[in-house]
Amino acid sequence: MAKSTGAKRLLLTHFRIHMDGPERHAEALSTLTAEFGPDSGIVEDLDSYTI
Repeated sequence: MAKSTGAKRLLLTHFRIHMDGPERHAEALSTLTAEFGPDSGIVEDLDSYTI
């Protein structure tokens, strides 16, 4: 959905490594950065980003 809107950066929330497992987290992060670039990522508690 984000790709179809022309988003250039994507930050996922509510995706926790302790809930989904390290392998699933790494897979999602790899796919995310491949599609949206290195500025994209999975947001963790207390992270800060400039928009």
